[in-house]
Amino acid sequence: MAVAEFQIGAPGPAGDPWFWPKLLLALQIAVVVGGVVGARLAGPGLDTANYVYLFRAPPSLSDGVKRFEPLFLLLVTGLRFFTRDPSTIFFAIASIACLIKLVAVARLQDASLAIFALAYVATCMPLYEYNQIRVAVAIGFVYFAWNHLPTTPLRSAVYFAIALGFHYSTALFIVPALILVAAKSRLAVIIGSAALGLIAVASLFIDGSVFDRAPLVLQSYATGLILRAAEIEGAEVNPLGFGVLLLLASTVVFACSRFALKAYVLLLCVLGLGLFAVLVRFEIPYAYRVLETVAAVLPYGWAQAFRGSVAQRLAVGILVTAAVAYAPILWGRLG
Repeated sequence: MAVAEFQIGAPGPAGDPWFWPKLLLALQIAVVVGGVVGARLAGPGLDTANYVYLFRAPPSLSDGVKRFEPLFLLLVTGLRFFTRDPSTIFFAIASIACLIKLVAVARLQDASLAIFALAYVATCMPLYEYNQIRVAVAIGFVYFAWNHLPTTPLRSAVYFAIALGFHYSTALFIVPALILVAAKSRLAVIIGSAALGLIAVASLFIDGSVFDRAPLVLQSYATGLILRAAEIEGAEVNPLGFGVLLLLASTVVFACSRFALKAYVLLLCVLGLGLFAVLVRFEIPYAYRVLETVAAVLPYGWAQAFRGSVAQRLAVGILVTAAVAYAPILWGRLG
């Protein structure tokens, strides 16, 4: 899958006649997303207070780097030249972050922008734009890095570096890339990582399932967004358990699909699941952060897989439907 360069006056990347309509749609979606985030329509996010403090009185670079990444501080400082209203800054950053991701996907002719947008709003927007907004910007540059990874690894490395400047958690996405570059056989890496991941996941079921164990292990963060159990007609739905099942099912779909980043995506999924399982097993409080980060692969991978066979489209449709059906529960727990 070659990624063509953008040229002014051209129909679009690789002559895609639908590129400009997709770009217009992306802009409209980004504005709506920014409006939702800026107005805090779902209530205050978990980290809203911290960001509001930063927007109103941002620390110096030497002080702020201890808590916020340098490129994010630079972005906030630039926006403060125009406004100091937290809602407006939230709107601007969320719109920028969403637009970057949508443009990254729009440049790929073999990806469905509509599927991506729907899936992203359902699965990732509550985690990123609404809460960890600097992660939202970072993920946009990660998507551009993925676009260039198969053809221009050096440019991909530049985008990964920019992503790190907005949030250090994106280092997790660099690990599979380094493994694949260093490995002689991608298939061997995938099989080996899958085996380790399955072993780690299986270890959770020795003393109890992830559905029961994880909330107890992470009880100090029980008020957090990703740890809140939602109730549907009296039955509890654990967000962690739902996330694990969604990622596992998606891994199977990705394995049966064909796209340029298949090896990378599979490796990222199994490493993410394996790392999450190990952290939960050893009762590390921040285990849920791994799932939050790896969740970025779902809308991107679904958009790629949706361009495959009828069976793959059906499978992706089922997964996206499940994510959309669960979205109101996740959004309802933001406040």
